[in-house]
Amino acid sequence: GYVLVAPGAADVRKRWDVGGFIDVVGHLCSKGKKVVLVGDHNDKPVGARIAAVFSERVLDLCGRTSLIELAGVVAGAAFAVTNDSGTMHLASYFDRPVIALFGRTDPFFYGPWSGRSVVLRKGPDMASISAEEVIAEVDKFLC
Repeated sequence: GYVLVAPGAADVRKRWDVGGFIDVVGHLCSKGKKVVLVGDHNDKPVGARIAAVFSERVLDLCGRTSLIELAGVVAGAAFAVTNDSGTMHLASYFDRPVIALFGRTDPFFYGPWSGRSVVLRKGPDMASISAEEVIAEVDKFLC
């Protein structure tokens, strides 16, 4: 299967660094995983920036799906790596495992509720979450 990566969020303050997502996607590709990027039209620049680094192993669907199509893509994913976003909630709805990156929002109230989900949070600044920490969680999901 493929791994869903959702680098966007409606609130800019809920967006983790694009460089971190590039590191995580690179790690997934190095493990032979297919990655599907999702997001709305506002996420097209970040999706394009990530996809440009990786040619054939990444499918960039940012700004290219309806909500119904997005639901289908989410439902078929092995797991998802997301910011605190609508895609995270959608993945939870379909009981897909999620690695959710949180900043200022309290994950106790707004976090993923699907099984095998993990929240990474180090306070209000999402920049304090390292790519290595996210990759360590990714490796647990790959086992």
